[in-house]
Formats: sequence, C-alpha cells, structure tokens
Amino acid sequence: MGSSRRVTTGYNYYGTFAQALGVGPATRLTRISNGETDIWTGDIDQSSRDGDGKTVLTTTIGEIRFYWGRSDQLPDTLLQASQIDFGSGPVSILVPAWPNVIYFVANSVAFGGQPVPPTLKFEFEREISLLTITAHTINSDAVIPEVIYDLLTNTMFGVGMPTAKLNAESFRTACETVITEGIGASPWLDENSSVREFVGLLLSYVDGYLRYEAGQIKMGLIRKESSAGLPVIDESTLADEPKPVNKGWNNTWNFTRLVYTDRDREWQGDAVETYEDTSNAVLTGEIVDEEIRLPFVTQREVAKKLVKRKGLKGGIPAMTWELEVMPSLRYLMPGDLVKLSFAKRGISQRVVRIQEVNRSAKDNRLVRLLVVEEITRDEANDYVPTDSAFTGIPDEFALVSTTPRLATLPAALKDDQPDGFLVACHRPQQLSEGFRVHFTWDPIQKAYGEIYGTTAYPAHGTLTWWTRARNNTTWILRINFQTAADAAFVLSLLDDSGEFYCCAGRRLYKSVGSTIDQHQVDALWLQAVADGYKVAISSTELELEFTDQAFGAPAPAMETEAGQGVYPTEHCYVSRKADFAIVTGSMYFERSGGNAATLWRPAGVDSPDTDWKRYVAVPTFNAVGSQELADASSTYYDRNDTTMCPFGTLATSWGNRVKTLAESLDYAGFATAMGGVHPDQSATDAADKALYRIAYGFETESEFLLAEDTDAILGFMTATGATWYNKT
Repeated sequence: MGSSRRVTTGYNYYGTFAQALGVGPATRLTRISNGETDIWTGDIDQSSRDGDGKTVLTTTIGEIRFYWGRSDQLPDTLLQASQIDFGSGPVSILVPAWPNVIYFVANSVAFGGQPVPPTLKFEFEREISLLTITAHTINSDAVIPEVIYDLLTNTMFGVGMPTAKLNAESFRTACETVITEGIGASPWLDENSSVREFVGLLLSYVDGYLRYEAGQIKMGLIRKESSAGLPVIDESTLADEPKPVNKGWNNTWNFTRLVYTDRDREWQGDAVETYEDTSNAVLTGEIVDEEIRLPFVTQREVAKKLVKRKGLKGGIPAMTWELEVMPSLRYLMPGDLVKLSFAKRGISQRVVRIQEVNRSAKDNRLVRLLVVEEITRDEANDYVPTDSAFTGIPDEFALVSTTPRLATLPAALKDDQPDGFLVACHRPQQLSEGFRVHFTWDPIQKAYGEIYGTTAYPAHGTLTWWTRARNNTTWILRINFQTAADAAFVLSLLDDSGEFYCCAGRRLYKSVGSTIDQHQVDALWLQAVADGYKVAISSTELELEFTDQAFGAPAPAMETEAGQGVYPTEHCYVSRKADFAIVTGSMYFERSGGNAATLWRPAGVDSPDTDWKRYVAVPTFNAVGSQELADASSTYYDRNDTTMCPFGTLATSWGNRVKTLAESLDYAGFATAMGGVHPDQSATDAADKALYRIAYGFETESEFLLAEDTDAILGFMTATGATWYNKT
C-alpha cells in the first residue's frame, strides 16, 4: 500500500508597488494590460475619482489605485502607512501628493510565479481644450496646432509664454484646417527633448510653421493658396541676380513608406502605408525608396492622407533661389508667398514661398531671402469617384493571397548582417501591386509586426526538368511560368542584360542504398547566361541556361551511388535581385536563441520564445486597398523540428525534387516502349529528337547542347546497368 506526501512545485507571489506614468492631468483611462493580457478595460474619466483624487479599480490581478495627475490630489494613504526599517526599527515614510503626476499604486496584486512586479501598461488620454474651436479631438486623436499652443503656454512642462504673446486667431485657423482635413495625431514625449525640437517635430505632421510677427508668435500652415495680389520680386527690387540652389532629381524619391502606430492593432509594431509616384520613376529611371516615420499617427486613414502628401512633395525637385532684395521688402516673413520674375534667367511670375529671411537691425540694409518654388497642390480637386459612377470594387481588384516560400540567405545576400531570410512570392493576379512582410516569433504571444514592403514580384514558374551543359559548367532549366506575362518579362530581362537569377528550393535526394529525401532550409541561386541557350517552347514555357552558386549559394548536383544529389524543387522564381524580398537583420531566423525581447525580463527568467518558430505572413495590396493581416497567407520555419532537415524544417511548399532530363526521358521512353504514354513525354519530345539526330551525326549546335549530357548518361546506364542518372 502506497503513501501520499505533499510536494511543493512552486509559489505564487503578491506585492504592493507604485509607479509614475507621466505628467497630468489625464482625461480618460481605457485599458490596463499585464504584458499581452488585459487586466482591466473600460472608459472612465476624472468624475470617477474620490476625495483624494484617485480612482480605485478592481483588476484581474488585484486592486489598482489610479491618480489622475491633478494639482489638488492628496497623498496616497496606503503609501503613507508604509514603514521601512533602516536598522533601528520601523519608521514611517514621508510620502508627498505628487501634484500633476499621473501614477498608480498596486495594492497586494498577484505577481504570479516570479518574485518581481508585473510589467503593467496603461492606456490613457490627455485632452487639451485651450482654444475656442469646433472640436478638441479628431477621431480620438489630438488637434496638433492646439497641442503646440499648449506647449508654448504651459508653465509646467512647456515654455510658459503668456497667452498675449501668441496670436490665438492664427492657431484657431490652423486648428480648423486640420480638423476639416481629418489630420489628427496622438503625440507623446517619453525622453528628454527641448520644446523647440518637439514643436518642430509636431509641425512636420501638419506642414506648419511658426513665425514672430507684430510682437506675437503666429502659426501658419503650408497649403495651396491663391496667387492673386501677391507681392512681386523682379529687377526693380532685386539687388543682384537670383542664385539658383538646385540639386535636381538627386533629392527626390518615388516610393514613399510612411511608418505609423496602428491603434487598431493594439498599438503593437509598426504599420506602413505606401505611395508610389510612377511619374518620378519614369523620369529618373529607377525606384527610389524613402521611409518617413510618423509614430504619432495612429489611424490608417490619416496615414493614407499624409503618405500621399509626403510622396507628392518628394517626387518633385525643389527649385530654390537665394535672393538679395531692396530694403523696401523688409516686411516679408518666412512662410509668405511671393512672385519671382527675372527675364535674363527666364523666370516669369514663378510663385515661391519664403523659407528664410536675414536682415540687419538697420532699415537701409539689403535683405537676403531663401525661397523655394511653391509645390503645394489643391487636394480638394482630387478625383473622388461618385457612387453613381463607381459602385463597389470590380472583381479584378479583389485582393488575392500570394504564397510565401521561405529560405535562409547565403552570406553574400545578408548585407553584413548576422541573419536574414528570403520570402519568395508570386504575383497572385495582374492588378496586385505588391506585398508586405509581417514577422513574429509567436502570433499568440506577440502580434505580427511589418518588417519589409515591396512593389516587385519575381516571375513564378514550375520547373519541368533540368540538365547539365557545356561540360558540366552550366545548367539548362525548362520552366513553365505562371502567366505569359511572366515569361515575356523574363525574356525581356535576358534581352536587356542577362543580370537576373533563378531561385529554387534545395532537396537532397538519393535512391540507391541508404535513401535520402530532405527539404533543405537554404535555396539554390543560379545566374542566367546572357548569351546562352534560350528557347521559347510556348507563350509560358522557356528553356534557359544558368550558371550555379550565385551569391555563394550551394550548387545543384546529380545523384551518385556514394552520395546524395542536390536537386532543385518544382517551384522556382526568376527575376532581378531587387525583385526578391530579401530581409536582413538580427531576428534570429536561422541562428539558435530566442527572438523575444530581453530588456524587460528579470535576471534568470527564460525567453518566452521557447518553440524557436519564425512566423511570416504576407498581405498583398493593389491600387484600391490592402489585404487584412488575418486574411493573408502565412508560413513558418521551425528550428526545433528536424523532420525534413537537420537544421530545421521550413514549409514544404517549395514542392518535390525535380527529375533531371535524363530521368524524365528514360521514364517517357520506357512508357512508349511498353505502349503507353508518360506525362513527361511532351516535355521531352525535343530532347528525344535531339538524341536521334546526335546518333546519326546531323544535330544542330542547340540540339547538341541540350542533349549531350543526357546522351552520355543514358549510354553509361545502358553499358553498366546503373540505376542512377549520372555519369561521373
């Protein structure tokens, strides 16, 4: 008869702690989270506070006392009752009220299995209502000109300027403009910064400027304005010729990525909106990317408006002039619009905006101006389809998923980074413009975050067979492309320069003796031979010649009796290097180690990334919309699963290994001899005819190149009785 005993397997810890959150007063509290788990949700304001200035909340881990950061809040009674022993007995702690500080006191809350406090995240808002305007928020975001007004007048964390020193009407006008435009943002300040720096940052969100005029700070917005009645700068007011300062197209770009914080995804990771300026791309002859980070933007609709505005401005070269003008124009200020004319340089009535004004204290001195040609546009005239003209989205614009296929990178593609991976994706339909790569180490513990975006796709094909050529120095691949457009694209690349590549998965295969069939995590990279073998079998099927080991990748190899072969997979991609999604960095994709953040974890606490999986999802986008992350195709790499490969298992969507031409021809020939038809017969007809012509000595150069190696292999097998398709 057995006996029972009590076994302690762990402890649950509880404790009390307090922490400051920011400068108040807060207006609204909506959520408290413990890591990725919500412990309280609601929508409360200061009316919920008690006489001490706090709101007591019941959460799933215990009581939390939230102080709103008011100037009249009282000290926390729980903290006042605390004592500490410095060696001579317990003594009370002097606890202040911390006026204007938002903080919380967690009262005997559950720490869980660790003797350290949990990391709590509070979501609260501070709404400003200093100006008489139609709204103090824009879809729950702040009105930026009013935030700037607060920073300039606030005596606690701002400049503390008297309101009489600010032109309130100009701030009200700017507020109403951005309210009408729907350009709201939610700024925060979590590091040391001067007010000048922070105000400058906020101005970039609304294209605003501040200037000192008539003894007051005045705010303006750079928007399309009427050019009627503008002051004129010409030969009569210029002291010297205008000096152009023009860098041309070098400072422009045509693909804008605006990175913002998406509140709809629980504020996790970076979200991205893109804008492509095709006119600039055609004029410059290249794709030039520019990333603009506006983290205070929290809603996609705002990001869409701003990325278009920033993209249009970035696609036009800024024509700038240095001017020296007569003292009669001393009244001009930065932000003003004027007209510039100078016949000798062919300048006539050009509308320019003043950027800088340099003048001396004496009224009779010349004034130096820096002006830039006005490139703002009237967005009100942009075409917006009406319901009667355009109802719904046509079927051809329906968003379709692409298939992500993953592989690790050869060293030459890592760009000196310790890690990286390839995401090979096909264009799902002709109106798809691109896709975005989202990454996480566990979608349950950590939301996907976007790490890469592209408007390019390589041509996707299915490999039919492959063979050696030119005394084993090159390879001929027969590829059936997804569409005729893909095949035509590949031919155009070959005609242009030959600087393009074929990427396929890598299979280790051996059918003799101890068999092997492994799906490797690295890929085969082959480079096209510019003047090599090229045959169009049909509108979608091509035979092309490549060299191996591009970027230092492994080389294909045929099976031998002593060792396995290295075979390409059925799915392959052909294009320029720039068209592949090559992601580099330190995400621990192929290396050992957890990918979860380490900064917040106490010493001795293991990373929650214990599975060593790397999840990748790729939403597509087109001219009318972007695919939701939840609808996008995804895949993952598992370093701990060695089922298909000792280094870890990638998704097997690269497909099976592809037979060599000799093997396919042998199978098809045997089927014909037995009175049947093999599926490979139509694909090997040309090689069969080439073998026949080689046997009788009247083959063409192309036929010899195609079938020479197959002829040698099949002859070797017939003579020796070998069962593998290789002649060493």
